[in-house]
Amino acid sequence: MSEIFEKRFVVFIDILGFGAMVSAASKDPDGKIAKRVDQALSIIHKMSLLEVDVVDTTGSINGFHSHIFSDCIVMSVKPESFAVSKLFIELARLTVDLMSIGVWIRGGMSHGLISKRRSTPWGPSVVEAYNVESQLAVNPRIALSKTAHDFVVTQMDRKQEESLIVRDEDGIWSLAPFVWALRSSYEQNEILTEEKGNSIKKHLEVAHRDTVDNPKVFKKIDWLSWQWDTHVKPRNGHPRFDCRTHFGKSRDLVDVYARARDS
Repeated sequence: MSEIFEKRFVVFIDILGFGAMVSAASKDPDGKIAKRVDQALSIIHKMSLLEVDVVDTTGSINGFHSHIFSDCIVMSVKPESFAVSKLFIELARLTVDLMSIGVWIRGGMSHGLISKRRSTPWGPSVVEAYNVESQLAVNPRIALSKTAHDFVVTQMDRKQEESLIVRDEDGIWSLAPFVWALRSSYEQNEILTEEKGNSIKKHLEVAHRDTVDNPKVFKKIDWLSWQWDTHVKPRNGHPRFDCRTHFGKSRDLVDVYARARDS
């Protein structure tokens, strides 16, 4: 390893449609869009302040580095399973917090060389994570490069690997942020509260209803809505934050919910 680079697990995150939101904000008389942009940047800025050292149960230091520029953020941790698990939890928190105000993100993950310069991160793994976000992810998801997937498969617990990353129909592996959010909630580190869940449901329904002249955007919202309904499962037979009742999709699960509720 050179004096310039070190090996780390890297994530590149981008807000989808940020430019369009900024343009729309200047024409919005009520200022609602401008407020949403400001809230989104505040959430990302808060994430960028998490430049702290995480100490695992063995006493190992797993420095969490993050850097924000415009509507993007680069994060990295030492390539150790405990540190990557912590990173996944923070990514789940970021995803849920932004979705709760109607903002969708897309990202890419890699495992490789990054500069030791924390103020301005650069290197092959940053480029790789950016390329995954911009070329492979397509939908509002945080996709894994081959190097990131290889790390998860070889270094992380098999149970974590099978339940907390998913392979979509197009063959791309990605983080399952809702699963991580629910898992953290069960561990008394609540990320997905009822208030946030209901807010996400509302924003997804509005985006799905109002996207009538942009098929590319509609496809992304439709995909995200399905992921939300699939992973945020009901408790005790009751739908927690189901969206398909309004989308006109298959009502099978809704009927199951109703039967469970009435039984």
